[in-house]
Amino acid sequence: MILEKNYRITNGKDSISCLCAYDSEDTVRKAVIFTHGFSSSKNGHSAVLFRKTALSEFRDFVFVGFDWPGHGDSKEVPLRLDACVRYLDAVIADTKERFQAEEMYIHGTSFGGYMPLKYILEKGFPFELAALRCPAVDMAETFASSLATTEQLEKLNRGETVPVGLTDTVDVTMGFLEDLKKTDLIHADFRAYEGRIYFIQGTEDELVSCKTVREFARKNRILLDEVEGADHRFLNDAMMRYAILATAEYFGLEKR
Repeated sequence: MILEKNYRITNGKDSISCLCAYDSEDTVRKAVIFTHGFSSSKNGHSAVLFRKTALSEFRDFVFVGFDWPGHGDSKEVPLRLDACVRYLDAVIADTKERFQAEEMYIHGTSFGGYMPLKYILEKGFPFELAALRCPAVDMAETFASSLATTEQLEKLNRGETVPVGLTDTVDVTMGFLEDLKKTDLIHADFRAYEGRIYFIQGTEDELVSCKTVREFARKNRILLDEVEGADHRFLNDAMMRYAILATAEYFGLEKR
């Protein structure tokens, strides 16, 4: 029986809404932190499918999800990249202490693939491995060309706060756009982590350019698994299942 628990990480600055899922605390050897995409949440489509599918087939890990600032149960917190880094820092530290897992992994999608890369660039690599699906390696370009409309960008440039998103919305300010422009992942060097980062990318991704991800992976010697015909959200059930099981196997999770 899979146990799911909601909890909060509270420190002097933040109160982070989290959800964990596992068989039993006694069987946890590994922790998988899941970082959701822009305008999604710890209870979004990808997060729910990953934890349910992976936990039905693998048994030695705990799933840890949380809401980024401006998302889910943290909507009242302004979305800024420094706050996102702070949130991920707190979740990493809490997961180590709370679950005493022998190994820690991270799996993120889209913006949730961008943020671990930003974190690694700034703070190093605290995980055994990272598996990122459709990572928005050029998040500034993805936001401007795929997420926000021309009208929304004009409002942001006028200093307005604008709700932007796909299934849900996030309140965005010009400050967030400036954060994205200052974070230059495209020209960063991740070759020191060769063999520790794995990308899964749909060839028909309508939000994040497959060509951009392919070139980024090649330049940084990142293992790239292109899924023919998959869109950004991997809405095809068979393709999503493939991506989840490939991630679990990359992490070396124990099969049931």
